[in-house]
Amino acid sequence: MSKKLLFFILILNFLIFKNVAFSNDKQNFKIVDINFIMNQSIAGKDILKTLDKENKKKIEEFKKIEKNLADAKNKILSQKNILSDAEFKLKVDEHQIKVNDYQNKQKKNFENLNKKKLELSNKLLKEINDILVKYSKDNSIDLILKKETILISQKNSDITRLVLENLDNKIKKID
Repeated sequence: MSKKLLFFILILNFLIFKNVAFSNDKQNFKIVDINFIMNQSIAGKDILKTLDKENKKKIEEFKKIEKNLADAKNKILSQKNILSDAEFKLKVDEHQIKVNDYQNKQKKNFENLNKKKLELSNKLLKEINDILVKYSKDNSIDLILKKETILISQKNSDITRLVLENLDNKIKKID
């Protein structure tokens, strides 16, 4: 008898809590693809273009430095039999210092470029967030979710294009 009573209580609890859990079925939620907006907006494309241009410029500079370092190394190696061991070691050490400086400069450039990308992306995300907050207030939206976290949804729940249009109308460039 106790098993039947326990089973009955569990079923009753399930039915009661099911109704409570789904009593607020009318929640209004939307989804947005942040990555799409970041990559396809006018400001997002400008950020990518600016960073790519800077990166290509630095790569050209680094290629010239690498060529100079390689030429200097070959010159030192060609003088190995002519120079004394002390002079040769001194030239090799001086060259190694130049190589280390170059590597540090290259590393610092990479870090600066990543820092700039992060700063610009955060500014753009703040603008997107402002648009989403305004949209949710104006349209009584309870919840906005990232598209990446959603498995299945209605097409009318996706507000990505609308947010993209608002962002493109609001800003063209992030400084």
